Amino acid sequence: MKNSTLFSIETRFKDRFYCCLESLKGNFKFLLVFLLFMGSFTQGISAQGTLVPSCNLVGDLERCAVPVASDTSGDFPINIEVARSGAPSLGVNPLTGLSDGTYNNNFVYTFVSNSSGAFIRSYGPVLYSAGTNKTTQTLIVCPGTGTPEFNLQLNVTNTSSNPDTFCECSKSVSISKVAASATHTPILCYGSLSDVTVTGQYSDVGIYTYKLLPDGPTIGPTNLPAVFSGLAGSVDGITYTFNVLSAEGCLTTTSTTITQPADNPVILNCPQPGSISACQSTQAIQTAFNNWLNSFGYTGGTNPITVERFPLNPQLPALCGGSVDVTWTVDDYCGQPQSCTRTFTITPAPAVLVGQPENSTTGACSYANQAAADAAFAAWLAQFTVSGGCAPSGSYGQPTAP
Repeated sequence: MKNSTLFSIETRFKDRFYCCLESLKGNFKFLLVFLLFMGSFTQGISAQGTLVPSCNLVGDLERCAVPVASDTSGDFPINIEVARSGAPSLGVNPLTGLSDGTYNNNFVYTFVSNSSGAFIRSYGPVLYSAGTNKTTQTLIVCPGTGTPEFNLQLNVTNTSSNPDTFCECSKSVSISKVAASATHTPILCYGSLSDVTVTGQYSDVGIYTYKLLPDGPTIGPTNLPAVFSGLAGSVDGITYTFNVLSAEGCLTTTSTTITQPADNPVILNCPQPGSISACQSTQAIQTAFNNWLNSFGYTGGTNPITVERFPLNPQLPALCGGSVDVTWTVDDYCGQPQSCTRTFTITPAPAVLVGQPENSTTGACSYANQAAADAAFAAWLAQFTVSGGCAPSGSYGQPTAP
């Protein structure tokens, strides 16, 4: 703190005093009046020189940093009180370029230390009381974006004193900050749920309170990351926002968006029941059976996907007639098993049927000649038939007519 006095001025008037005293020895009354006047005058001059100002900066001891300097949410007031300030000398506000009664040329504000990047956002009106010779003002200060502190100093000049008198004062403010991040477990299957982990940073003691907005659960205080379980996602994404409050009272928000894949069920393309006649060749039947097995397919599902067939290596049914059941089962990563069972049948051939003529006896005189007897015999042979089976053929040799 600086101050100045009028000691030298008092010395000059002392010399004049003795000079006048010698010349006025003959007039006692005048001398007494003169002495009283000079005492009052020198006392007044000295009193002006003792008007040493005293200042005080009042405000919070700790504040929270803001994400960016343009963010005004963390701004706070520092109130200035200066006793014996003398009348202000108002000037142009350097922040606005206006002579709006907010800038006192007799007050000089500086940041003597400023690791947080704090700055004066605006000056309040300079309020001077002539009766108390006191000046007050409010500064709006941005705490800055960093840590750990800043120190604001005020230098005051009282130009009403003769000569000028001075004082200085300062205020230190600790700056804390908080940041947070949120991560979630990915949803790989439609309809599944996710867990979100929220982690706070930069608190001096590492204690945070976590809250899911707008009406979700609150977790805290805790020295560990907070886990919010069982949160749903959607194809377009659901955004979850969290408040993170540090032990120092600094608040921030963080968010994460949870997506999920579209519904993708397993859809089976099972073969129709297969059938082939036993009258086909063995090769033809085997080919038909293989083609039938290979006609199975599926769509959809989430990889990895497993396909099982039972029996694993199906055997051809009995060639003369039979069937076999085959079951396919498809399961995917999301546990959506689907199965179907189909039958392949070899249809047996119908029984072989033999149609035979009845015994026939004709008298020798019934035919005019042998040719007529041969024709009758051929007609009798034609009554022999074979049907059923797999394209059966009948044979009765080469009999001759009687």
